[in-house]
Amino acid sequence: MVIGESGAWAARLRGEGEDRLSESIAGLRGGDRRAARLVVSILEPAMRRALTRLLRSQGEVDDVLQESLWAFFRALPHFRGETTLLQFALRIARLQAFTLLRRAQRESARDGLFGVAQEVFVEPSRAPHDELLQRELAGRLARLCARLPVKQAEAVLLRFAFDYSVIEIATETNTPLNTVRTRLRLGRAMLRRLLLLDAEQPI
Repeated sequence: MVIGESGAWAARLRGEGEDRLSESIAGLRGGDRRAARLVVSILEPAMRRALTRLLRSQGEVDDVLQESLWAFFRALPHFRGETTLLQFALRIARLQAFTLLRRAQRESARDGLFGVAQEVFVEPSRAPHDELLQRELAGRLARLCARLPVKQAEAVLLRFAFDYSVIEIATETNTPLNTVRTRLRLGRAMLRRLLLLDAEQPI
């Protein structure tokens, strides 16, 4: 299979998944109790993958996944169709992860992160050969981002942990391109200042 065919096949699969999700949610709104289980079965794998890149332990992933699914169902009446249902769910999951990371950050202001500063701020290349290293760096970056305003943290994580382009971030978050670029610039500058301040604190 050539690359173009593979990409088209993957896009078709995503479209089919979104169709199934839309149908299940329509059933849920129509009173079909089984539809909720179908929605969870469709959303859970993608949400779990996203959370695994941000959180340290499987226990944290499980807890935040459950909170995210409940938050998704609560937020459904406010869904305006500006993105896909899956992207809507993934954004909720990331925000729930930010909440947990902010709590953890308050309990432990220092986390030995200065040594990875240059690694997590380089422009992303294609996926590293070592998936475990990539996941570890994404998790460390997520803990750093717990100290940023939420919208800046979201932009930085999408760019450097999930390898989104600036255009993809703008689409995902329904935000103008220049605003995304500003959030990335301010977020990176703030994180560098925080890292320098941490390095200057006595041990």
